[in-house]
Amino acid sequence: FHRTLHLITHDANTQGAGFQLNIDLLRELSELNAGFHLHGYLDQDDGHDYPDAKPIATIEESRPCSEYAYFCIWSKLPAKELKQLFPELTFEVGFDQGLKLETKRQLKHRNSLLKLCSRLNRETVKLNEHIIDLLEQLQPYQSTLQQLFFNTQYSLGINATRYVENPHHRLISASNIQQLFALGLSLDVDYYFA
Repeated sequence: FHRTLHLITHDANTQGAGFQLNIDLLRELSELNAGFHLHGYLDQDDGHDYPDAKPIATIEESRPCSEYAYFCIWSKLPAKELKQLFPELTFEVGFDQGLKLETKRQLKHRNSLLKLCSRLNRETVKLNEHIIDLLEQLQPYQSTLQQLFFNTQYSLGINATRYVENPHHRLISASNIQQLFALGLSLDVDYYFA
């Protein structure tokens, strides 16, 4: 049989479709050889939380469903030095010591951010497959990732974002959970209902 932790969420706003699996939860799931299955539902606001408030009528355009995942690494080191840790991978540079390269704007922080995106189609491929693609790209760097996990100069993990259907169901396989844990990577999923 297969062990799976099922999480069912109900939210009344479009931002409540995500979840996070930190390293401690990944460890527990990995030790149990368990998968993770999120069942997310967008409910109508029943007014229970703010009974005296009057709802504001808004018109929200429906967005196409799509999702993608990416590995990211944060550090105070220059982006060029971070790239040297993973010489064969092609990263997008989000910030280079606080400089946002797209806008040439210096931000208040002095961190660098590199992103390695899944190579799979955002419109048709689900989260578990995006994770598989990223893990395949990162697997040759397992020892590097394990060393960085214990170094407080670095923060790393896999993030996912985009718009999902209501209701949505996202499964993370037990093997992906074990690999995430082995590489020291948390999973932060920031989904929005379309």
